[in-house]
Amino acid sequence: IAEVTGVQTCALPISAPTTAPTAAPTAAATLPPTAITYRPGELTASMEGLLLSTGLNASLIAATGVPVINNSTAFHANPDAALTFAAPDGGWVYASNSESGDWKGGAYALRFDRGGAIVDYYQILNGTSKNCGCGRTPWDTFLSCEEQDNGACWEASPFGDFAAKRTNLTRVGGRYESAAFHLNGTRVSYYVTEDVKDGPLTRFVPHDVTSVTGPGAHAYLLLDQGSNTFAWTADREAAAENAKDHYRTCEGINIQGDALYMVSKERRELFVLDLRASTYVKVSTESGSFGNQPDQILRIHDDDPVLYFSEEGSGPDSGVHGWVEGTGEWFSVLERAGSSETVGVAFSPDGRHLYVAIQLEGLLFDVTRDDGFAFDDPTLGVEIGRAHV
Repeated sequence: IAEVTGVQTCALPISAPTTAPTAAPTAAATLPPTAITYRPGELTASMEGLLLSTGLNASLIAATGVPVINNSTAFHANPDAALTFAAPDGGWVYASNSESGDWKGGAYALRFDRGGAIVDYYQILNGTSKNCGCGRTPWDTFLSCEEQDNGACWEASPFGDFAAKRTNLTRVGGRYESAAFHLNGTRVSYYVTEDVKDGPLTRFVPHDVTSVTGPGAHAYLLLDQGSNTFAWTADREAAAENAKDHYRTCEGINIQGDALYMVSKERRELFVLDLRASTYVKVSTESGSFGNQPDQILRIHDDDPVLYFSEEGSGPDSGVHGWVEGTGEWFSVLERAGSSETVGVAFSPDGRHLYVAIQLEGLLFDVTRDDGFAFDDPTLGVEIGRAHV
C-alpha cells in the first residue's frame, strides 16, 4: 500500500498489468542549494487571518457564496473533510464535503492544473445531508459519509465520471464520520467511524473486492482495556456499549500498513490498532496549543513519520497539528483564531500544497512553503521535535 495525500492508494487485481517498458532514468540536473526556511512549530507568520509556522505562505482560494472561477458555481457552504486525487494531465482534484443539512450537503470538486491553479469547480454528490468525513477506495473514488441520523456512506467520482452511489459500508443508518481501507493479500476491508457516544467502529469485508455497493460481512470493534487487545463481533449492540465505555465519538481514521489510527474526540485520544496482532495502544492528543478536540487525521504518504490532525473547537488554537510517531513529539503547522474548526486538510499529490478550510466562515486556503520544497521533502533540514506546540 502506498499513501498519497493522507489516504491509502493501491492497485488491486482489477485490471491487466501493463506490458509497456519502463522508461530509462533521466540524469537529474545539478541545482544550486536552496536555503531551508520552513520551521514547523514556530508560529511567527501572520497572513490571511492565519498564524503560520515560519517559512509558510497562505492564500485564500475559495469562499462560500463566491464564484470559484469566472462564470463558475459559487463555493459551497460548510466545507468539511477533503481528499486530493492525481489527474492524468499532472494536475489534481480536491474533493470537499459540505456539512450543510436539509439535503443541501453533498460533495464538490476543485480541479487544479499542474501549476496549482484552479481550472474547474463542480458538484460530484448531491441530495445528501451533513456530509462530514471521507475516505477513498483502492481504485481512487471518493467516499463521503453523512453525519446525521440514519446517514450512509456514498461513493462518488472526483472527476464526475459517474453518478454517486450509496455504498454498503454500513449495515444500518447512523452518524457516520470517516472511512479507510486495509489490504491483506487479495482481501480488502473497510473501516468506518461513527460520531456518537455509542458509535462502534464498523468493519466491512465485501464479497467483491472491486465494489463497495455489493454484499459483504459487517463486524464491530470490541476493545479489551485490561489486555490492550481487541476483537470483532456481529453484535452491534454489544459493540455500541463497548464504544461508549472506551472509544466514544470517533472521527478521523487513517491506515498505514497494518496499523489503523482513529481519534476519539470526546476523550481526546488517538487509538492505534495493530490489525494483524489484534493489539492496540492509545495516546493523548492534548499537547500545548492542541487543546481542543481532534478531528480528521492524515499523512502525506505511507512513509511519512508525521500524522497530521485538524482540530474541532473554538478559540485561538484551532489549527493543524502534527504528531511524530517515532518520538511522540507534537508541533503546530498553523492556527486560526475564531469560533470555527479547521477542516478539509489535504495535501496535493506532489506535497507542495497544503489545503485547509475554516468551516463556519466557509474559507479555503492554499498553504505553501517559501523555500519551494514539498512538505514531506527529506531536505527539511530541521528536527521537527525541536519546535513544540
